[in-house]
Amino acid sequence: DQHGLIDLGQTIRGTEKRVVLRVNIRDPKMPELPEPVIDVEPKFVNVQLVPHNDGRGVPGCYLLEIAVPDTAPICSHLREDDLGYIRIRTAHPRIPEQVLDLRMAVTPGRSAAP
Repeated sequence: DQHGLIDLGQTIRGTEKRVVLRVNIRDPKMPELPEPVIDVEPKFVNVQLVPHNDGRGVPGCYLLEIAVPDTAPICSHLREDDLGYIRIRTAHPRIPEQVLDLRMAVTPGRSAAP
């Protein structure tokens, strides 16, 4: 959202969840993000920032790929005081670091009725 929050919602343990977000760098002098380093909490969340060719040949387009694996432990990062985060550090002079809050939970799911 406009405040830097990514809301993944709830995932049932044993089910993988994938989200892909488009990221546009709007710096005509340097549309690339050199040397991105990603730190994420919780650590089991997999995050990649990959260049994306949208077919228009416009530089500065990336995909932020976020995956909660099916092996993720039960957890809750839904409360404002317990959110996770994705921190992206780059060698870009104007965008050296971007921190995005991450709201998510992995639930046990429903047990089958007897």
